[in-house]
Amino acid sequence: MNTQAPSTSVAAFFRDARLAGGAPRLRPEEAADILGRFSRTYSIAACSTDQLLALADLSLRAKNVETAREALARAVQMPQKVHLAYYKLGRLELAAGNPDKAAELFCWGTEAAPEFPFNWMGRARALAATSQHQEAAEQAARFVSFGVKPHAPEELATLAQLADFLFEAGERGRAGPIYAFLRQFGAEDHRAAVRLAESLISAGEAGQALAMLRPLHAAGKLDAWGMRALAHCESQAGQHETALRLAEQVTAERPDDRGFADTYLNVLVLSRDPARWADALDRPGAWLSAEARLELSVRLQVARGQVSRAAALLAEAELRPGTRLFYAAIEAAYAALDAGDPGLASALAARLIDAAPDEVSPVLLRTDVALRQQDWAAAGEALRAVPTAHADRAEVLLKWFEYRCFMGETAEAEALRVRLMQAELPSRQFTLPMLRFLAELQRWDELADQACAWLGADFRYDQIGYVLFRAAKRTGCHAQFLAAIEAVDGWRLLPGLARLHTALAWDAASGLAQMEQVLAQASGGLSPAMAQRMATQRLLAARAEGGGGRRALFLCSNANYLCATIVALHSALAHSAPGREDCFVIIDDAMAELTARVVQPFRDRGFSVTVVPASEVVQGASRLYAAYGLFTSGHLLASAAYYRIFFARHLQRTGRYDRAVYIDSDVLVRTPLDSLFAADLAGHPLAARVETPRPEVSRAIALHGLQGDLYFNSGVLLFDLAHAELTTALDGAVAAIADEDVTLLFHDQCALNLGFRDRFHRMGAEWNTPVGERTRVADLPQGVAVLHYLDRPKPWSAAYDGECATLWLEEWRRTAELVGEAQALEVFGLVED
Repeated sequence: MNTQAPSTSVAAFFRDARLAGGAPRLRPEEAADILGRFSRTYSIAACSTDQLLALADLSLRAKNVETAREALARAVQMPQKVHLAYYKLGRLELAAGNPDKAAELFCWGTEAAPEFPFNWMGRARALAATSQHQEAAEQAARFVSFGVKPHAPEELATLAQLADFLFEAGERGRAGPIYAFLRQFGAEDHRAAVRLAESLISAGEAGQALAMLRPLHAAGKLDAWGMRALAHCESQAGQHETALRLAEQVTAERPDDRGFADTYLNVLVLSRDPARWADALDRPGAWLSAEARLELSVRLQVARGQVSRAAALLAEAELRPGTRLFYAAIEAAYAALDAGDPGLASALAARLIDAAPDEVSPVLLRTDVALRQQDWAAAGEALRAVPTAHADRAEVLLKWFEYRCFMGETAEAEALRVRLMQAELPSRQFTLPMLRFLAELQRWDELADQACAWLGADFRYDQIGYVLFRAAKRTGCHAQFLAAIEAVDGWRLLPGLARLHTALAWDAASGLAQMEQVLAQASGGLSPAMAQRMATQRLLAARAEGGGGRRALFLCSNANYLCATIVALHSALAHSAPGREDCFVIIDDAMAELTARVVQPFRDRGFSVTVVPASEVVQGASRLYAAYGLFTSGHLLASAAYYRIFFARHLQRTGRYDRAVYIDSDVLVRTPLDSLFAADLAGHPLAARVETPRPEVSRAIALHGLQGDLYFNSGVLLFDLAHAELTTALDGAVAAIADEDVTLLFHDQCALNLGFRDRFHRMGAEWNTPVGERTRVADLPQGVAVLHYLDRPKPWSAAYDGECATLWLEEWRRTAELVGEAQALEVFGLVED
């Protein structure tokens, strides 16, 4: 190459050749032509660092590797951008098949500029090419930490290779960040996603893994290994049904794969479901090894309270350290301790210590046996016997902490608690004794803060539920605890969390309305004590908010509607309790005897249900039959529609009741009526739902001169029987019925609207929600309390084909189970339409 001084400056050449910013995307022949002109006129010695780097790129484009090497060799002697020169030289050596030399050049580049990521990547590639995978993985981790996109697909391939190396070597914690990087910058790779998930699981981040795997599973993009990982995550999240289904599926596909069988066993054990364990033990085939079957049998006996049988199963077994059976034996020993058999627990501890003298778990078991027996000297002796190598382990520190607590050495216990809070605890359960310690010291605010952050899917109410309940009561942090519980995925299906949530929500309920909300949301797994406590407190609250007086629930019927009336009554009392209200069914005289037989099962259960023949409260009831209907396809209104007006007046005159609720026969009650009975009527004698605007309603409003938005539906009514204006309003309704000059377009409903003109309070729509044949169950408003099947045909009719008929029919089935199938069919047979 010419070394003579050029006639024009090198800078001018690079500027004219447009190379100042590096070699452009030239064709090789174009690059060769430019390089030739440079060689004939200029000297490399005259180039700056940037020019040398550009010249190297140009030479490579021209396929002149020697000139590129010469330019880069001079560039590494320059004071600026040495790391770039080493990087380009390293890539040349890699391309030439000299990975050892390339690794050395990349190393010099990292020393020159540690903040430049690509030399770390280059060195990882070079070391991987020489099978130095451990060191290559370290370089890859440094590159990944920068979060920049690799220069070439080959680099992504190297990262995947190194991540797999770490993963298969059991170093999943190191592999995880590399897999995450590949997911960020690489092509869609579901295998990398699964391995990232498994790395996250190993790091204790099953929640993150779950969030990544669920969408892939929903999209059908998980192989068997991915579903295995998902099964583990679902199990950790408490979704045991889903986890077992996945584990069974993948194990059935590969019954001889021990890894899949281990996952199946893990999920089984974590389900804590003895029935499933028994089913698995009865399953033929090789899904469970002999040792796995023994472990599961031991756990099953422990779950059944047969600890001595579990110990007998373990008697001839080899308890090898680190095996699942070894730890199952430890759990059996703790079960014996819980069952009040410290001798058996101590014997198992001795066996385990003999089998594994260097293991710390059996020594801690012996410590727990001593602590349970309040043998403080033996507990201290056991702790002092822990090998020095294990002295600073969290498990050991925790036992020392408990020992100091039992000894009343508060200062020493607090010092250990601080150390434990700063340590990496093996599991969340290690926090339990420390929370109890805070409760003993009555440091409730601190306890509440820590507990809210600690609550998770593994929470067990029997371990610390009462302590957390006390903390919430003493700090008023009910809302924070409830929010922490609700943040746990699937908390409603976790018995401990659901129980704590219900207890806290109930304790925080400030009135009847909130009580009803808690009850509506509570799971069906309430204990008898909790259910009775809540029912009693709710009853007292309802009576207190209702002024302490008695209350009545009444329905009016005839033969045609008797079946529906009994179903509506059943739906209401299913959410009530004996003694909460007196119930009345006003019925045509001819049907009174049959009705009395049908309601007898309600009375047998303690409910007060009185059958009232219509003639007792309505004089001339037979003459109340309506002469016409409005767009009802030939249906005429029966006299029973008017009974509600006369019976409300009857109840008011007795003076025995403060409030009464009337419900139509074509309704279904879905929640307790306590909140309705206790509703604020804003000084009015009646509450009712304002009618939904429609042409016939507008016609009735105009006909009677009523205010447009104050015409109410009479399907659900709440009467304040002690109100001074009730008599006047009811008398007005009766007068409207008797007046032959008044055309009652909607009969009893119009009569009530005339009588209670300007004297009623708007009832919430949830207490009288219209349901039509086209209404879907999914479309029902949340929190609906009473469904009202307004239109014809009705849901009990064979002509009705609406989806919501299923709700009525299911209630009819439950009613029939109570009143007897024969009587249920008898009253159903009276239906005319």
